[in-house]
Amino acid sequence: MKTKKNLLATMMLVASVVTTASAQEHKTYSGQFGKNNEGTATYSYYENADGRRMFDGKYTYKKVSNRTGNSATYTETGQYKDDRLDGLWTLTFSKKGYENETLTVKMNYKDGLLHGPMTFVKKVVESGKVTENYNLTIQFHEGYLTES
Repeated sequence: MKTKKNLLATMMLVASVVTTASAQEHKTYSGQFGKNNEGTATYSYYENADGRRMFDGKYTYKKVSNRTGNSATYTETGQYKDDRLDGLWTLTFSKKGYENETLTVKMNYKDGLLHGPMTFVKKVVESGKVTENYNLTIQFHEGYLTES
């Protein structure tokens, strides 16, 4: 009986060590990111067995560009789950200058696939007057367009 208890205790210890060793340690990156490091990002990730970063958790990205008379800002916010897009993602582009323009796209993801409503909202203001105001919603189910 004592041998069975020792064997059981040893097996539980080994299982605990294996579980602890296989758990991924989450890390956070915050710094330059994107094409030519033009923007900044903050995201959570873990490294897989090959050492590759697997996005997992909140993600934000921002890029600002300034040109003569205009400035433009692009942002992305969302969440990853096991390196796949998950939940609500929001992309926003805004331009300020003679003409102020804002475009917002909201998308829902499930297991990396578009799932649920996707909305596009565009607004353009010139000399204090709205010249464009556009709003469209389309529906996805597991990556497929279902209705618009």
